[in-house]
Amino acid sequence: MKRAAPNAAPPAGGRITSSELRACSRQAAARALIFHAPTPRLIPSCHLMVLTFHALFTFLTTGVVLCVAVVHYPLFAKVGQQAWGAYHVAHMRTIGPLIAPLMLGEIITAVLLLTPGATGAVPWQAWPGAGLLAVCWIATFAFAVPAHNRLATGLDPAAFQSLLRWNWVRAIAWCARSALVAWIMLTR
Repeated sequence: MKRAAPNAAPPAGGRITSSELRACSRQAAARALIFHAPTPRLIPSCHLMVLTFHALFTFLTTGVVLCVAVVHYPLFAKVGQQAWGAYHVAHMRTIGPLIAPLMLGEIITAVLLLTPGATGAVPWQAWPGAGLLAVCWIATFAFAVPAHNRLATGLDPAAFQSLLRWNWVRAIAWCARSALVAWIMLTR
């Protein structure tokens, strides 16, 4: 003999009719939908927008850092002591307003990518990128900025070599980030 569902009237004649089974199935499906609904996520267009802006900021920042590494910093070596001050000031005044918004946009979108369920990127995909971004920011603010501050007072060969070395650390980390972001975009 079949057992009746809790709090349900026993079926007529001991059997469950097909209409009762369908009604029970609909109720079970509705309960499953209500109580086992997935965690809300941003609508697909929003997480695609976050990923797209993150990729844009990362790729643009990588391009600027590579341009500085390949074009600007080698030209530093060709500037004489007399023109050094004006050249360095001009470099800092033009590169800062260009790179700062890109770096800021990149870190904001990176934090959004790390928020579980907020975007289409799985957090494990975003964590290596966040680690590389930490390398970029540490190399920038702990080593490149102090080297630039020393170079602002005059051409210092040791500060210049430090700047070149740490800029290549940044450039390699940003290239790796670009590759990772491209992979996330292509595999999402």
